Amino acid sequence: LEIFLAKWLSYWTIAFGGSLLSLCTSFLVFGQPLRGSIAGVLAILLTLTAMGTALGLFISAKVKNQFLAIELAVVLAYMPSLMLSGFLFDLRSVPVWIEFVGRLLPPTYAVEAFKQCFLAGDGPILWRNVGILCCWAALFFCMAPACDGPRQVRTEGRRIMLKSLWRDVRASLNRIFAIVVKEFAVTFGDKGSRMVLIAPVFLQAILFGYGATFNLERVPWVLLDESHSSASAEI
Repeated sequence: LEIFLAKWLSYWTIAFGGSLLSLCTSFLVFGQPLRGSIAGVLAILLTLTAMGTALGLFISAKVKNQFLAIELAVVLAYMPSLMLSGFLFDLRSVPVWIEFVGRLLPPTYAVEAFKQCFLAGDGPILWRNVGILCCWAALFFCMAPACDGPRQVRTEGRRIMLKSLWRDVRASLNRIFAIVVKEFAVTFGDKGSRMVLIAPVFLQAILFGYGATFNLERVPWVLLDESHSSASAEI
């Protein structure tokens, strides 16, 4: 449990840092307007990255093959985030059974909360979806250590005093902190790892920000006026 918690904290911090980098790029480079609050955006990012990190550790604990774990992460996390979450198209425009499947996936509630926060402002939908993401994160967080192997139950018949319990908790926290520091040192100690963590996030945010546009600047188009009214003439 200590190893799992330490790794989860480490990669949750890294994932949240990448999300903040994308968020800052959208504000500083593209001037993205925000009708809601920064607290709402941060709440969505925290719960979404916590859920995604817990899901990744759950897959790693359940599947012992690295290639299969990567494939499952793509199928269970990346593809639903794009295809079935309402990110590319509104779920209300798809068949009912596809919408039902989309509503079963956590990224759907993150996308819906982001739309609420950026387009309309904070509201009950945002905080309801944040709560749903918290439930999903807690579910994966509880399932991952259970898949890593059976717990060892101590059978000593000694009486546990409060002082010794606090000493055990403090020692456990020290071990967790040591593993977190080790994970950060391994991840950021290598130049290639730093580039992989930072450069793709920034480049994807820039390319997607400029590429995902509906402006008809270089597309030939024709306007057919069938109303012949003054309003259509102004358009």
